[in-house]
Amino acid sequence: MVICVEIPEFAEIGHGIQVWHGFGLVINPKAKIGNNILLRHATTIGNKYDGSPCPVIGNNVQIGAHTIIIGDVTIGDNVIVGARCVISKSISADSIVYGDPLVIKKRTSN
Repeated sequence: MVICVEIPEFAEIGHGIQVWHGFGLVINPKAKIGNNILLRHATTIGNKYDGSPCPVIGNNVQIGAHTIIIGDVTIGDNVIVGARCVISKSISADSIVYGDPLVIKKRTSN
């Protein structure tokens, strides 16, 4: 069995990163990722084509399994991304994102 996790040493990643079930995780070296991030398996964070901009991901973000975050997008702080999402547009802070097509809702306290 081959388990692949591609987290380049030059990627800007804050402290507190958690990788659950690290199979198939790919992060572009130009991605910018904040603090306290939870990444699940089969997730890709990258650009659309060689040399194009990469995602910027805020703090306290949870990213579900089999998710693709691609291109010049910003994921705000405190966002929860459900499994199997393809995100190609920015998501504001304090949101929950899930489904196909994407559903974006504001998080409420408790």
